[in-house]
Amino acid sequence: MQPFSYADYFGQISLLGDLLLDGAERPWLSTIPAQPQQRQYVVWLGCNVLRTVHIVETLDDILRRLGFDYVMLGGPANCCGVQHARRGETEAGRKLAWNTFDKFDAFAPERLLFWCPSCDHRLNGMGDDLSELTAQRQHVTEFFVEHLDRFDFKPLARPLRVALHAHTGTPQQDKDAVATRKLLERIPGIEVVDLPPTAELGFHCADPKIAQLPAGQFGQILADSVAAAEALGVETLVTIYHACHRELVPSDSADEVLGGIRIENYVTLLARALGLPEHEDRFKHFAHLGSPAAIIAELEPRIEQLGVSRERVERVVAAQFGTTSTAG
Repeated sequence: MQPFSYADYFGQISLLGDLLLDGAERPWLSTIPAQPQQRQYVVWLGCNVLRTVHIVETLDDILRRLGFDYVMLGGPANCCGVQHARRGETEAGRKLAWNTFDKFDAFAPERLLFWCPSCDHRLNGMGDDLSELTAQRQHVTEFFVEHLDRFDFKPLARPLRVALHAHTGTPQQDKDAVATRKLLERIPGIEVVDLPPTAELGFHCADPKIAQLPAGQFGQILADSVAAAEALGVETLVTIYHACHRELVPSDSADEVLGGIRIENYVTLLARALGLPEHEDRFKHFAHLGSPAAIIAELEPRIEQLGVSRERVERVVAAQFGTTSTAG
């Protein structure tokens, strides 16, 4: 067995974030400035959400629109150490986590807001070996519910029936699902219907326990969930987590085995109801496009702009869009 290449794994994340970026600049910091200014909130993205970077750009738009004083930290340089911990490299994982904790503290925030369920699960596994700030972290969904009075939602162009792709069975995932539903129900014109829970999938659609399921069962569970939504007249299946979004976007195409239904992250719906410009879900677009050659052709201007080698981009595109799952 080939040893796991952290350089390839994390390098792919960073490059995909830059390749799929809709705006001109990253809305997140990977490294902190020499003299960081104090911020009321640090928003910790984790690593893998950069694969679906439109989610990050949309989250940034919402936070700016609502007038919060914050900084976003993300990418491999702000890792929780989960990949090392999963491979038994305990001390290396701990050092990575604490290096990230120190970056949070550099901004002297009053609260840490987190996005990634894998990061949260990792910190839960560290027990009391946490900074004071990380021990009191809050998920973005709960933070938004706490500040619902700031959301000036406008009615959607037409009524929309949605269902929430939620994971259940762990305290944090249960809270995230409740909070996300509250947010969606506040948008005029949205009706939220219930789907059967997906407790067997763990805390999101890249939970390591999924690899232990019998061959084909994971895909069947997702297909059954999409079919149940369609049977209820649901037009949009709403994701909370980025890993679930990556796994479900094939169902957005009638040509795929999962059927035909729209997949959108909850922040996209929040932004739409706030009247914010929408960022293209380029991960979904390229996942549907399928052909690595066609993807590279569309990315040519971005490759030139970034000044990265075409060979490197080809490897990253093949690794991401030539497979159905990427952990984290």
